[in-house]
Amino acid sequence: MLRQYLTNDAWLQARRQNFAIGASDVSKILGVSAYGSPWSVWLAHHRPAEDDDKTREHFALGHDLEPVTLRAYARRQGIEITHMDHAIYTHPKVDWVQMSPDGIAGPTDAPTAHYEAKACMSAAVAGKLPPDEQMPGDDWTVPDWRYQMLWQFAACPSLQTNTLVVLLPWFEVRAYTLHRVDVADEIKDLVWSVAQWRKDTLMPGTPPPPDASSDCKAGIDWLHPAPDDWAKKTDDRPRRDATPEEADLIMRYADARDAEAAAKTQAAALRNQIVPLFGEHYQLNLGDGARATCDARRIIKVKR
Repeated sequence: MLRQYLTNDAWLQARRQNFAIGASDVSKILGVSAYGSPWSVWLAHHRPAEDDDKTREHFALGHDLEPVTLRAYARRQGIEITHMDHAIYTHPKVDWVQMSPDGIAGPTDAPTAHYEAKACMSAAVAGKLPPDEQMPGDDWTVPDWRYQMLWQFAACPSLQTNTLVVLLPWFEVRAYTLHRVDVADEIKDLVWSVAQWRKDTLMPGTPPPPDASSDCKAGIDWLHPAPDDWAKKTDDRPRRDATPEEADLIMRYADARDAEAAAKTQAAALRNQIVPLFGEHYQLNLGDGARATCDARRIIKVKR
């Protein structure tokens, strides 16, 4: 089922109704995303917050480049692609499974092909992308992209192909296509896993397990704020004895922080020994394919 919205705000609000899960949420829920964690999705539903200016600008730029990327690919392939703006496809029977299309081919209410547009402005990531249609099935350069595409198949049953169209920093366009028939079992397994997480964690408001993400930190601080009625003097604030389990956890935290500080100090001292070794050289080869570089800012990077 297709729904279209007049404004960006209305579209964003609709994406969170009924604890809906969109394509960009899936890899975060599974804990395999470089762009968020289960906490990202959980907080978006339970503590909606405005993105900061930097985040808004980042996504606005990607959105602006979508039609450009799709037009370039359509022209190269000699096909027609309809760019979809502020639209949501929802599974006809499972209304919380949804996706926001970038470009489609076929009937608007039942497209047969979807085109996911990405503007990859990171030269480091772009340089790792394989040639057209040669993305390994089980080892995508950016795992998030594959999970998004699998979820888009789930949300729109009429889709038979789903093509990732990537605009690279040097204005080259590459594409990678998935066919529903080849990934049908993966789609089923993915929907089952996400459905369990939604049922057990998202809907009842049960926070995800703590992890090391910044979203988890924000969520923990939001869920457990300091009392408003604390006394001004710390000596007058309430105290209690920790349980043995609590004491052990806190001491392990203290040990980890101490080790972190010691490692930082050691790394700084080693860095100051290493910089002079480079002399006039930019790179030192370390053997077995490993290498170290030291740039003009004297920043050392080691690739193993």
